[in-house]
Amino acid sequence: MEQDGALILLWNKVAAGLPFYGRHSTDGNWVTYEDIVQRHHGAGWWSGALDEVDAQDERGRASKLGFNGVDTIFARTAYAAEQAGGVMIWEVGQDCRNVPTKHADGTNHVRTCLGEGDQWSLLAAITRARVGAKRELVQFKRTSEVVSREEL
Repeated sequence: MEQDGALILLWNKVAAGLPFYGRHSTDGNWVTYEDIVQRHHGAGWWSGALDEVDAQDERGRASKLGFNGVDTIFARTAYAAEQAGGVMIWEVGQDCRNVPTKHADGTNHVRTCLGEGDQWSLLAAITRARVGAKRELVQFKRTSEVVSREEL
């Protein structure tokens, strides 16, 4: 399958999508990773290897809530560092917060990641995988130039 795709698409032009949210098995509604951590971390059972929790959907029905946990995000990033052009996050603001944030309007947001350190942050998992793969950060510049299809 990879060979067929290589004929029409250059792998270094592909970004692996990393969702920072989960979806309910019953209705497909989504929940941010930050909310999943806050609502479902429980007492002692939470693990970075976890990708599914028992939950209730918006109607109160029993549901499985599937998401990409820390270990999965790390593994997908490491794979993309070796096999693709990089990763794309949807949506970065849905990660748990490692530090409290105070906005200019006086709004405060507390730390929402569990415990000490950054082991529960998806962004931190991406950084650990990127550093391990010796991949540099890419900086994008806003430009008015349009890249033609032939240049890709």
